[in-house]
Amino acid sequence: MSLCVCVQFPDRMIIGSDTAVTFNLLTGEKLRGSLPMQKTYLIGEWAVFLAGDGVSCVSIAREFELEKNKSISTFKRILKKYFRQMSSAQSNADPSKLNAVMFKVDGNGRTISHTFMPTNQFNPVTRRGTSEGIHIITGGYRGDEVLKYAQQNWNDEVDVGTYIRTIFEHFSGGEIGGEIDLFEVSYRGNEYLGRQPLRETVRLPIITPDEKSRMSVGLTGGTVTGALIRTGSSGRRIEVDAQGLRTYDGNGQNRIRINTGSDSGVAAIVFNGSSGSYAGEINSYQNGGLTIFSDDITIGSNNTANPIRIQGAATFAGPVRFNSTVSGISINVSDVYGLSATLSSLQSQIDSLRSSYNSHTHSVTLPTHNHGNSANQNWGGTFTSGGPR
Repeated sequence: MSLCVCVQFPDRMIIGSDTAVTFNLLTGEKLRGSLPMQKTYLIGEWAVFLAGDGVSCVSIAREFELEKNKSISTFKRILKKYFRQMSSAQSNADPSKLNAVMFKVDGNGRTISHTFMPTNQFNPVTRRGTSEGIHIITGGYRGDEVLKYAQQNWNDEVDVGTYIRTIFEHFSGGEIGGEIDLFEVSYRGNEYLGRQPLRETVRLPIITPDEKSRMSVGLTGGTVTGALIRTGSSGRRIEVDAQGLRTYDGNGQNRIRINTGSDSGVAAIVFNGSSGSYAGEINSYQNGGLTIFSDDITIGSNNTANPIRIQGAATFAGPVRFNSTVSGISINVSDVYGLSATLSSLQSQIDSLRSSYNSHTHSVTLPTHNHGNSANQNWGGTFTSGGPR
């Protein structure tokens, strides 16, 4: 479970979040992980706290970081998508625990926070810094209970970091605890202040990564159901969960995703470049069509004896350029768009000229004469030339 406590002043905010990781077994038993996990992320101009399923929270933060438009509406859309996926895919999970808080300083230098909860369809509850006092904001596990305690124990004479740590130590020992990460958000920018240990008595059994791995080995058949299956926790690895399959390179960049679905009913294979930026995709829409999208697509063949073949009718929706010779093309003039009408008009003009030529005649009239020799036959008259041939 995760907890966040923030003290919001007009011009700055101090944020604390714990690092405890809790595993809920099918038997109902709860275990505390031995390794810490960060719950608050610095993304662009935002500090973002996420509470809920650990894998989903990391995926939400990663997806929001990749967005060009890091707005409230974009973050809300991502939250709602993962909430629906958790609700439909994890029957033993409690998706109502998925919630978040975003913090930043606006263009006027005033602090602003937005709380997102599934109980109101993730419509943000916004608080702006005010000179009339402070806001104490909580998010995550037992948030309402923690807020009431924090308000009752506020002391403006105590260092804010110490005040927040005292609140965490009061509630630590079970699902909350481990260490505390502190952040400051102000007009100077967002800053990670460091990690401090919490004084607590852990009341849950501790499980190490090796023990967790041993719980997963030795499976020879049957069905394995879980939130995340992966070949490693960092570096080159493959991860599989309800959202699909992902591959990562040695730098931890997601290079290939096979999505199980999306809001548009699309199952897709998505490719990213070495920087993690979108490179293209192969997807299938509900109508059964298969599409390939990218800003730059190259289809090549290393075997020149067996070149690339396109079988079936093909439609080119844009200009086509051939950089080398072309052979084996057989085209009916009537199938060439635009040229057919031009040739038809030309043929009509030729036919008209031929008709005019065939029907054109000339006449010549000569007088009667015998060339001065009376023995010759007199001749003359009108003679016609030309006409049909």
